[in-house]
Amino acid sequence: DGLDEAEGPFEFIVSNPPFHTGTETDRGIAERFVKAAPGYLVRGGRLRVVANTFLRYRQLMEEVFKAVRVVAADDRYLVLEARKK
Repeated sequence: DGLDEAEGPFEFIVSNPPFHTGTETDRGIAERFVKAAPGYLVRGGRLRVVANTFLRYRQLMEEVFKAVRVVAADDRYLVLEARKK
């Protein structure tokens, strides 16, 4: 549920992080993943995440990366991208 065993650095990380523990909504895995991602990205590297709109991942990514852009969206999903400075 994360990047612990990955050998970076990477130019691009793409994920659709899980948000359930059993039947309960749990953002913990995604929070740890997004917070760890800068340590696995090269300078200028990008993190792209697919998420349900209700999860507020944009705010989480903005806390870590500051600037986040919406790559694609519909009523249910967002594709968000952040770049490591």
